[in-house]
Amino acid sequence: MAGSTAALHAINRFGLGARPGELRRVLKDPRDHVRAQLDQAGALAIRADGLPSAEEAIRANRIAEMARERERARQRVEVADMAAGVAAARGAAAPASSGQMTSSPYQWVSTLPPYNN
Repeated sequence: MAGSTAALHAINRFGLGARPGELRRVLKDPRDHVRAQLDQAGALAIRADGLPSAEEAIRANRIAEMARERERARQRVEVADMAAGVAAARGAAAPASSGQMTSSPYQWVSTLPPYNN
């Protein structure tokens, strides 16, 4: 990487840009500039006051994911029941419904060709 390009990357690495006079110093050694910024006390400290722990965030995400899946399943059943009602009104044979899904949502996986290295 050319010296001026490396210096621009080093100055903008943390998104703050250059301070007055900093560009000349960084042009001499861009890597040293980044190292010096990282060596400052507290440079890598992450303050997460008010944020959930990783475990709490994962648990909350999983609960929300399960709720979304239950809602999608409910909607699939509702659509199947509506289709059965339309078919019955037309005098056609109604598709099996009874409020249960009739096939796996992952049924398409069995149609994939085998994976060979």
